[in-house]
Amino acid sequence: MQVTFTVDLADPHAIQQAYNTFTKLAGAVTGKDVPAAPAASTKASAKKTDAPPAEKPAEAAKAPPAPEPDPLDDAPAAPPIDRETVRAALKAVQALDGKDAAVALLKKYGANSMSELKDEHFANALADAKANPKVKAAG
Repeated sequence: MQVTFTVDLADPHAIQQAYNTFTKLAGAVTGKDVPAAPAASTKASAKKTDAPPAEKPAEAAKAPPAPEPDPLDDAPAAPPIDRETVRAALKAVQALDGKDAAVALLKKYGANSMSELKDEHFANALADAKANPKVKAAG
């Protein structure tokens, strides 16, 4: 849920109204009581501005804007990267840039061999192998 308020910050009463409206909405959504704001101080000096009057909080509560759909919600999940995919990429690094380059890439992730490389490093190791300049040039 997304709620947008426009409030004249120079008007303490408008701020209090917006806060109270927001807390009512929050209470309705969560099912919990949210304390209202203390009364606005009348001693505060409010500056007159040429800005248009703020939208009434009650109007904002009646018609909140529809949230935009998140394009990532429906995006298919990337397939998991398996050990064999990383192994093939490291073989390409070794063939094109030498064994030292492949071993250096493994050591970057705390492994001395492919069998020691932890699953959580597969994606980064694969990205590094593909980013190797000689692999990129060949690819």
